[in-house]
Amino acid sequence: MSNRLYSLCELQFQGPRVFFLWFTNDQDGVEQTASGSILTFPDQDAALRYAHSHLLDLEVEPPIKYDFDAIARWCDTPEVTAIDCDKFLGASNLLADLGVGPDSIFRGADRRATRIYDKLFFGNNLPSVTPPGHSYVPAWSEQDVVELRRLFTLGLAELKGRLSP
Repeated sequence: MSNRLYSLCELQFQGPRVFFLWFTNDQDGVEQTASGSILTFPDQDAALRYAHSHLLDLEVEPPIKYDFDAIARWCDTPEVTAIDCDKFLGASNLLADLGVGPDSIFRGADRRATRIYDKLFFGNNLPSVTPPGHSYVPAWSEQDVVELRRLFTLGLAELKGRLSP
């Protein structure tokens, strides 16, 4: 098993901004409490002190920012024109990383929504998959928007349940 590489993340969701530590390894995830909640910190310094005291291999970069309040607002009034492939893909990936175990509703729904994920992924127009001079703009159907909203609604509910008190 390889060593975990950690990144500092900033989360805005239903309250004050908090920080947490995401890791990549054979399986991606987040640092958790003993009870399985996401281990959160009130500020960047507290997260960095924790990483240092636990000898975590932490990338030295600005925090990765996740604004799930914005995702929740979009779910309240979903508009095709407000789908930001970069932010939505990042949110989807994080929610999938949080949904560990067979009881994750988001992970189960996400696996069935491959077409939606592909639109978000290719809509990012990453240089490694987009030929030079070309770009992909997803055409979102009404059903796609309904499915994306459903996925994020499930993911937000799981996220709320996983945040440490």
